[in-house]
Amino acid sequence: MTDTLDVQGSGLEVHPYDYYYRPGMDLRPAPARVASSPDWFELRKRVLGAWRDVAPQPAMTPLTERLADHFWQGDEFIDPVVKLALATNVGDVRKIIDQALDEGIDAVQHPPREIADLFAHLDRKPDWFDADMYEKGRVALANQTVFGGLGGMLVNVVMTAQGTGVSSATGATGRFVRDFYRRAVETNEFFRAVSRPGSSDRFSDGFKTNVRVRFMHGLVRANLSKRWGPDSYRTHGNPISAADMALGVPAYSTINLLIDNRLGYNHTVADIDAVAMFWSYTAYVFGVPESLIPRNGDEANEMFDFILSTYGRESSRWATELSSTFSKSLVKSYVRQDSVVGRFIGSRLVLPAVAGYFHYVCGSPVSDRVLAQLGYTHRQLKRYSRIAGVGASVAVRTMRLVDSRPGRAARRHNRATKGTPFSNLQAKVSKSQAKAAGISTLDFQGHDSSTAADFADR
Repeated sequence: MTDTLDVQGSGLEVHPYDYYYRPGMDLRPAPARVASSPDWFELRKRVLGAWRDVAPQPAMTPLTERLADHFWQGDEFIDPVVKLALATNVGDVRKIIDQALDEGIDAVQHPPREIADLFAHLDRKPDWFDADMYEKGRVALANQTVFGGLGGMLVNVVMTAQGTGVSSATGATGRFVRDFYRRAVETNEFFRAVSRPGSSDRFSDGFKTNVRVRFMHGLVRANLSKRWGPDSYRTHGNPISAADMALGVPAYSTINLLIDNRLGYNHTVADIDAVAMFWSYTAYVFGVPESLIPRNGDEANEMFDFILSTYGRESSRWATELSSTFSKSLVKSYVRQDSVVGRFIGSRLVLPAVAGYFHYVCGSPVSDRVLAQLGYTHRQLKRYSRIAGVGASVAVRTMRLVDSRPGRAARRHNRATKGTPFSNLQAKVSKSQAKAAGISTLDFQGHDSSTAADFADR
């Protein structure tokens, strides 16, 4: 095991891999926790099998070697800002960030160097950014079917609940269980905002929302790092690492179109490449290093396949709790309790259909673990999965035929005029549920007052 270093006799342990990568450096080997896991093989085959040769253990390539390296580091530009905030006052630093977002960094008198560096990064459009292709990708994502959107959401649910790294971070903060509806409405508002027209504009609401969520993630990363300490870093790398964040490119965009295609919609390769561009720039604003950002759909798929293959041989200690919370939310969403008929339809028809579609998209064993809290057996889930798969395929193929009528291009652009319809629907539903739970504000400040002591050990 690699030793830690004592920085200038301070007694502060710093691992020799704890730095930000620069081109030309030797690549660091992945942390010990990044090990091939057979548990995610079925999900990888179902989602990616039509696009690449999915092997039990993916071959290493220059892209996946960079991903393995970047499990050791966080966000080069937001981490110093968070360090400044925790050393001074989080609220004061947030006010400076908000002013710079609204008026530009030049409007801030004597901005701290850390914030000036962040906005130099944010104000820059990377040379690989293609505005036309970005817009094509935004429109293509807006034209996913509800089954593609739902499938992508369910894959992300199982990753959150069962992936070792993400479930550890999510579980340790406690918000998924303690503050589920506020967390859900913030998540869905993020996806709604970044899919709006003009969201690549530096002063758009989507851009600002992206940065505010980035700052919140930085606060969580800093507090988790302090709470978990050097022993965790030696084994697991950085919590909410750059590699973990890079997974957002396929997990929040291209995957939805791939699921649609599995059901028979036939989005084109050009659509998938454009969606990769759309979310790659979104990921750049979110803090993903450019060295990890895919340039096309193939690279996004390669990234997704590798990261999922390393998602853990065993679940974190919060996996059951997270799965239970999600299952309870499904029951609350789809099973009415104020009506005998509504309760019967929800529990006997709608809930099995959703569970079946979950299993159809994700496969065993990961979906079985998440849905175990609903009381379904593996045999039941397989039966529901077959029925849900046939039903979804018929629906998606029908949508494709209807959408092939004259005027398709105009319809595609019209669907995108207010963002992604599926994301808008999710945001609307989560706002309604949050309001019913007494939550009416949305400010992405849920961790402004958090400390390391508020989080649990790994």
